[in-house]
Amino acid sequence: MNRILILLYHRILSREETLSSFKAEDRVYPLKVEEFTKQLEYLYYNKWSTLSVSQLVDHLQDKTSIPEKSVIISFDDGNQSDYTVAFPLLKRYNFKAAFFLTTDFIEKPGFLKTSQILEMSKEGMEFGTHGKSHKFLPSLEEKELKMELRDSKRELEELLEKEIKILSLPGGYNNSMIKKVAMAVGYKGICSSEFWWNDNKTDPLELKRGSLRYGDSLTYFISLVNMDKMLYFKKKLKDKSLNLLKTFLGPDKYFKFWNLYQKIIQKS
Repeated sequence: MNRILILLYHRILSREETLSSFKAEDRVYPLKVEEFTKQLEYLYYNKWSTLSVSQLVDHLQDKTSIPEKSVIISFDDGNQSDYTVAFPLLKRYNFKAAFFLTTDFIEKPGFLKTSQILEMSKEGMEFGTHGKSHKFLPSLEEKELKMELRDSKRELEELLEKEIKILSLPGGYNNSMIKKVAMAVGYKGICSSEFWWNDNKTDPLELKRGSLRYGDSLTYFISLVNMDKMLYFKKKLKDKSLNLLKTFLGPDKYFKFWNLYQKIIQKS
C-alpha cells in the first residue's frame, strides 16, 4: 500500500466572509475559498483520485485494493460552508470527501441542515460522526463517553438510513478508553488530528491527518500531499513538542492554553 494522506479541513471562507466574524481562537481554522480551489485544481490536474475513509479502513482490515496516487479529503464539525462552498467545488472536480458531523449542531445556525446532508450523501459524499455535542472525549467518564459516541452514531444512521462506521475526535485527542468504547458501539475507523500519513502499519482506530488552515500556501499544500520529507520531519518535531506539553498539562488545561495562545497571536 502506498502512503495515504487524509486532509483535514474545518471551514471554507466564502469570498464575502472575513476572519473578523470569528472568535480569536477559531481564526486559525477557516481556509479561504480561493486557496481551497487552488488545492483542488492541483489534485485534479495532477491526476490524484479521492478515497473515502471507509475505503481506507476496509483496506487496512481486509487488504482490499485501493488506487495509487490517492488522497482523502475530510471536514470536521458540519459547518454550513461544507454545503455552500466546499460541496459545489468538490462536484466540479469530481472529488468525494468525508464530512464528520456533531449531531447536536445539525439544523443550528451556521451548520448543515438535514436536507443538505441528504443531498450530499446522495451525491456520494461520506459521513461520519464528530460526537453528539462536541465534548472533549478524554475528559468524560465511560458512561457519558459511550452516550456521546453511541447516540451520535444512531442519530446519523437514522437520518441517512445507512451504517455509520467512522468517527472523528473533537479536539483530535485519542486514548485507549475512546478506542474501546468506539469499537463496542460499532465504529471501525477513528480519525485523530495527529499529523502523519497512513500506511499498512496504521491502526484503523488511530488514523492520522494533515490539517489545512488559514494562510497555508499552495506550496505548503503541494509539499504536504507529496509527503516532502523535510516538511514531515519539522511537523513531527512540532507535534512531539506539543504532545509533551499536552501530557504535562493534561488535555483540559492544554486546550485552554491553546485557546488563550490563539487569542494572543490573533491580537498581536
